[in-house]
Amino acid sequence: MFGKSASSGVEAMNCANKLARQKTAVDVLNGVILLMKLEAERFQRYKNLALEREDTLTDKGLKLMEQCFTDVQVRDYQITVTPIEYGHRATVSKCGKIHSGDSSNGDI
Repeated sequence: MFGKSASSGVEAMNCANKLARQKTAVDVLNGVILLMKLEAERFQRYKNLALEREDTLTDKGLKLMEQCFTDVQVRDYQITVTPIEYGHRATVSKCGKIHSGDSSNGDI
């Protein structure tokens, strides 16, 4: 086959930390230090990308939010915000029938 094969993904993963694996052959401690530096650089890169975003949620987060709130009727809930020592506490509760927690009859 020409181009990419099933093993190309495995080969790419083998090359991912090639530099770190070369260092571990010489000295385990230096290999671990290099892995930590590589991970710190990756973390910083993605942190900067996240901070540069103007949207609150990512595309995946927006999709999940839409799935969660598709069938929710906003008028059936109320929100109560109370100040606490280091900020605020928001409590969301369903309006109407209060459930005692007894699920023996199947209704919750």
